[in-house]
Amino acid sequence: MPKFNIVDHTGSRQEVDFDVTAYRAAGENQQSLSQHLETQYPSQAGGPTTFEQCMAQAGLFVRGDRSSGIHPPTMKSVIDGNIKMDAASIVRNDGTGNNTVTGRLLFPEVIMQIIESELSESKDDLLAGYDSMIATTAFVTSPKVDQPVINVTAPQADKYRSQPIAQLAEPSALVTITLAERSHRIPTKAIGLTISDQALEATTLDLVGIAMTQQAGQERIRIVEEAIIDMTAATADVDTDPDGVGLTAFEAKSLDATQVAGGMTQKAWIHFLRDNYRTMSVSHIMCDIDTAMAIENRVGKPINATDDPNSPRIDSLFSVMNLGIASPRVLLMDTAVIGAQTVVGLDSRYAIRRIVNVNAAYSAIENYVMRRATSFRVDYGEISHKLMADAWKKMVLTQA
Repeated sequence: MPKFNIVDHTGSRQEVDFDVTAYRAAGENQQSLSQHLETQYPSQAGGPTTFEQCMAQAGLFVRGDRSSGIHPPTMKSVIDGNIKMDAASIVRNDGTGNNTVTGRLLFPEVIMQIIESELSESKDDLLAGYDSMIATTAFVTSPKVDQPVINVTAPQADKYRSQPIAQLAEPSALVTITLAERSHRIPTKAIGLTISDQALEATTLDLVGIAMTQQAGQERIRIVEEAIIDMTAATADVDTDPDGVGLTAFEAKSLDATQVAGGMTQKAWIHFLRDNYRTMSVSHIMCDIDTAMAIENRVGKPINATDDPNSPRIDSLFSVMNLGIASPRVLLMDTAVIGAQTVVGLDSRYAIRRIVNVNAAYSAIENYVMRRATSFRVDYGEISHKLMADAWKKMVLTQA
């Protein structure tokens, strides 16, 4: 069993030893290995974490540093256990420091951290735009999750107002949070890694991280698009719609009788953004590019192309004190995802809860670490569901 010498939260040096079963213990506690080690052996605030200290001692550098001559290890070194390291810091039970399984033991967690770091703050414009609409994100290490249901419908007579009460009486419950009667499973995608014997020497740890992150990013785009389809559907989906009500669309013509099919008017657009101001503020909209062009070219849109700034003005202008309309951010989606002539608005503060499962199957880690396999698998999955139904609205430019 490899042993590490770390600096703990008190500033003292402490010996840490663990084996592959630590992954299982971490998973049972809904933690990653790094979180598990930090719980067992707290590190100093502001300093390297316990896992980062173990990585450094094992020679698992994800990025190189030319000034200090540090290079990411090759996968051959990781697999064979020949990473150059300080034998005084990492030893086996027999006191030797060569050919240990240290690199193989830490490698799965290193890869999972690289993937999680990239996916939690994506630079892709679609994923970054979607991330900005998320109210809250939870990272879990289990595919099974419970779904909370937030209910603001009581009392039914006037659900958004507090109620007068008698002295010492209990207040009316305006908000209740319960768990859905069923638990849901996050669909799991397996990202596999196999390196040929000939490529082991030429493949470095940072290259492996880039390749697996790129694969996970492509998969996440598909997951996000599927989630948007489910959350904006007219029918309820048990995994994305805990209140059991789909997102029902209304016609733009209901906001302005002069609106024609396929077009948009200034009056309908302002009503779309302004109506329901008591319950939501439209911070984001989703639509395809043709619908975005219809909004851009809406009838009655204020312009100043014919304005003469030198003309004397005998006028009295008014200003609206409580228009309450922010400039919404637009996420362009394929027509197949969001629908033609469809505008979906949401309030990013309350609209979406995302749950990401970044985990490696324990059996895959055990096989990789203990049986010296050259293949490795990371399990990854993500679901999103509507957090509060009142934070959504859907409008169509078509007319029945």
